[in-house]
Amino acid sequence: METIAKYSPKDFYELRIFYLIYSDLELFLEELEHVLISWANRIPQKSLSLIIINKYHLINLKIKKENMKMIKKFKKLDFIKKWKIN
Repeated sequence: METIAKYSPKDFYELRIFYLIYSDLELFLEELEHVLISWANRIPQKSLSLIIINKYHLINLKIKKENMKMIKKFKKLDFIKKWKIN
């Protein structure tokens, strides 16, 4: 994620992440705050659309309250344009 924030093309704005059963979504979301801070410092500034896709729909993806607060904070600051879990 940090590499994406630092080295992605300037017109990059949408990130789709395929959630697999063995992935740790909460660990990813805990690291996301640092990435969003890096994203906020990019020039030109462009809001990020972050889409998490539950590929196999075998489990119900639940987000911890602290992580949802962080996501809402970055949406309010306009660093995240779109946040979605499919």
